[in-house]
Amino acid sequence: MSDSPDRLGPFHGATASSGHPSGEYPAPRNYLSDEETASSTSLPWDDLFDWDKCARDGLTDVTTLSDVPSEGMPAAGSSILAAAKPVAATPNPDMDCPMPDAPSRELQPPHVWPRVPDPHPPRNIDMQLDTSPSPSSPTEMRHEGQSQATSPPSHKRRRVVKDREQTSQVRYLKACFRCKMNKSECGSSIVCVPCSKRPLSESACVRKPLEPRVTSTAKRWSWNGPTVLIPKGEQPVDRATPLFISFSESIDSPYLEVAIRQCGPRWSIAPGEPPSLDKIQHWMEDQIRAESRTDFEAEMDKLLLKFVRRPEIELQPRGKELLSNLFKMRCMWKVWSCKQLFGRPQPGSPAIPFNARVESIQDWLQLVAAQEISELEGKILHEIDEYVANKGNLNLVMTWFVLWQMILIYRQSLNCVVQQKQTNAAPIAIAVTPMNPSRHTFRETTQGLFEAIIVIYSAVFHKKTTFEKIRTAGRQEFADDDVLYGAYQKAWQTLPDFYRQVLGQVSPTDALFIECIITKESGILAKDPPARR
Repeated sequence: MSDSPDRLGPFHGATASSGHPSGEYPAPRNYLSDEETASSTSLPWDDLFDWDKCARDGLTDVTTLSDVPSEGMPAAGSSILAAAKPVAATPNPDMDCPMPDAPSRELQPPHVWPRVPDPHPPRNIDMQLDTSPSPSSPTEMRHEGQSQATSPPSHKRRRVVKDREQTSQVRYLKACFRCKMNKSECGSSIVCVPCSKRPLSESACVRKPLEPRVTSTAKRWSWNGPTVLIPKGEQPVDRATPLFISFSESIDSPYLEVAIRQCGPRWSIAPGEPPSLDKIQHWMEDQIRAESRTDFEAEMDKLLLKFVRRPEIELQPRGKELLSNLFKMRCMWKVWSCKQLFGRPQPGSPAIPFNARVESIQDWLQLVAAQEISELEGKILHEIDEYVANKGNLNLVMTWFVLWQMILIYRQSLNCVVQQKQTNAAPIAIAVTPMNPSRHTFRETTQGLFEAIIVIYSAVFHKKTTFEKIRTAGRQEFADDDVLYGAYQKAWQTLPDFYRQVLGQVSPTDALFIECIITKESGILAKDPPARR
């Protein structure tokens, strides 16, 4: 086709020299009669054909009206037009030029046949205009200039469900902790196949998350039923008296100062003047520092205090909050579990054991501690549930420490339930004392949590190399803090004696603890520690 601008100008954006208005095209040649064709010497559309080139080369480029863009369409050089196919023609200007054998190509709207950069792709005359999928592959469609508005396909692998009924049952029961942490298949039976091969399989197959067990029983630690703070019919005296409470008769024992008032023959906390939770926590913090015992439980308390009070230890915000809640819970648990308190009118004076006249003071302290423990317990168990679901960010040392703290709290709590005094009464064996419903619920829930923490601990650390990594953790795990690292080593040194102490006791609550942790780790700890790397 000739590129003369004066010949194709009106249809490609150039200024039209003829009298045709924009958008109005002359009728095709075959609409005229032969007589009109023969008598016409200079028709307005003669410049569409290069007669000289036709006579000279024997070929004629044909431009059909269907190839000419209408008003508002792309101008010259637009990619929506395909190159005209040269066809052989007889050089006779009085006859119609032969048309190509291919059918006329209809001009497509821009949204169907978009504009693409040069070089122009070949026009696909078989393109489907309906919503059915194109027979061309995505690669061919890109080469043809097709617009791909769809998003890239996802590469997520689809899970093949072999047994829908069994899968639905497992989702209802939830996978057990061990299978979930090991990312292995868990069965739909009450005890899954992997857990059925372990001792005490019914206790070892734990499926229920930890946090819902305690949120459904709010204030479960208040099962002891403390006495009323002010006896009925009695009015407290106006003047408050200070009382200094301690855990022992020793003069050096840390004390908590409270204001008490006399109500008839008894004494109770002065209304409106109770000690704050911070004061109680600082009291227990001083008690941990002054502890003279050097067994495993005491060393773990000292290690917890050093973990919390060492700002050099770099922990994530969630880790710091977890340690803070754990420390508060441990402090409040010491108040809750205390069997005997001592009071003195002033520091340095002889201490007097609490009796029936001041029993409401100890009941009040235990009630406040129980309410705080109930709130903190749910937060801590939520973090452990997150860790079981592989969403936590705790390192191995922190995981070992947190799980051990919860093991000790629940084990000691069960011992308190088995032989729990009722406000200064002598410890009474549970076998001869009828258990009230609140105490029974507390014992069953605590036993389930105790066993669940044991299963989590066993699943994490009883692997080939994990236990040795914890056992031989170096100073770099504690930010090169010699004090903190030394406390960690002391806890490990006292662990074998603690295991021997548990084995020497007869407690039905320790069956899974002995089977899953003590029996396995006692043999490892009996060997010489390996050389540090």
